[in-house]
Amino acid sequence: MELRRKGGPAIDTHTLFEIKELFRFRWDPAILACLAEQPWRNRALARHLGERIGDRVENNTLSRSLDRLRDRGFAVVHHTTMGRRAIPIYHITDSGRIQLDVYRALVRTYVQHPAASRSDNGTEVHALVKIADLLRFRWDPAILACLAEQPWRNRALAKHLGEHIGDRVEDNALSRSLGRLRRGGFVVAHPATVGRRIVPVYRITGQGSVRLDMYRAFVRTYQQHRAKTASRKPANRRPGTPRMAVPTECQSMIVSGSGSRPEVPTIRMPHGLEGK
Repeated sequence: MELRRKGGPAIDTHTLFEIKELFRFRWDPAILACLAEQPWRNRALARHLGERIGDRVENNTLSRSLDRLRDRGFAVVHHTTMGRRAIPIYHITDSGRIQLDVYRALVRTYVQHPAASRSDNGTEVHALVKIADLLRFRWDPAILACLAEQPWRNRALAKHLGEHIGDRVEDNALSRSLGRLRRGGFVVAHPATVGRRIVPVYRITGQGSVRLDMYRAFVRTYQQHRAKTASRKPANRRPGTPRMAVPTECQSMIVSGSGSRPEVPTIRMPHGLEGK
């Protein structure tokens, strides 16, 4: 589903929700990027992550992320012996590297965009965490897209979102998103008189337009990467298997659509072999 923006291309909210699902768990993409560098033990990985992003990762959070990556086939664990203990060592799989290619495409888009955080330390791991934070709240990008069309009152905005996305937005969720966007400087509210009441009318700011442009850049990158990946997929045929040749008489049946059987030539048996 797309939300049209005046003077610009649409933002595909369905694709944006797909991207958000990739970053549903904040640490998973960053951990996958670390495993692509080298195999890691649990404690060493936690320390490495902390150094890269400047934030401590709880042991329980790290363990859940590693288990999730294993369940999805993106990581595998091998045990090594240290003294009398068996220590698990985590490795990235081929499927994990394919998934990481998607993340890296989005990282390149992020670091090249003017709205990227200037506090980034330039590492891929740090950028992945920042993207996860940008996509943390489901309705924020869609609300910005609606406000880019025109200013909206709260109730009218909820109705408009529901019509375009096909999913009802709870009043509390909408209020929280609008409050968050206002605090971030992406949205402003101006009072308007409706009858005897004064109601807030929300408008997107210049900063909000820049943030919306980043979301649109994510959508373009993801769609391009998906199309490129689809074009590389091999045909659904076992490698080395020759294509089956279709006899000429069968080809004529396929082309004509006739249900009649082709005439089979009579084979004469050598004299003396009839009936054997």
